[in-house]
Amino acid sequence: MSFYRNLMSFLLLACVLAASRAYAHTVELFIEDNGDGTIYIEAGVSTGGPAVGARVTIRDKETTQPLLTFPMPDSGKINVPMPKIPYTVTLDMGVGHVVTKSGPFKGAGENRNAVAASQSRPTSSHSSGTTANRLIPLFAAAILICVTILLLAFSARIRRKSEEFLRKKARP
Repeated sequence: MSFYRNLMSFLLLACVLAASRAYAHTVELFIEDNGDGTIYIEAGVSTGGPAVGARVTIRDKETTQPLLTFPMPDSGKINVPMPKIPYTVTLDMGVGHVVTKSGPFKGAGENRNAVAASQSRPTSSHSSGTTANRLIPLFAAAILICVTILLLAFSARIRRKSEEFLRKKARP
């Protein structure tokens, strides 16, 4: 009896800890056109700290060739010259903590205000920056918690039924 209860309690605790670990922190990257031929890059983690030790790479959007690579300063903020071609900015904090975003670009046929507006909100994720990806571990943990609770309830009911059956069978 207590073995099953301890096992289910352990599984429930493991699910909660797994969900909190998965959502412990995410990488945030914000890019903005300063309007003077430079871009402002701010990088950090969702816990509020800067992206200390992260490597930033600005790449040609078409060929993916690196145009500029540098370590993020301790402040997590930097201004750099805007490339003259469409580009992406990649923030790599290691161990799967990578975010790549298209940088704002003023070129032929581009609407600078529309591009800048699309960059006005920072996004965060381990890989893609979408809210859905951040919620998947929490949703999975919630399902596991519900399944664990149901297993606890049904195992107690099954145990009671089997004890009743054995008592009835033991009577002559």
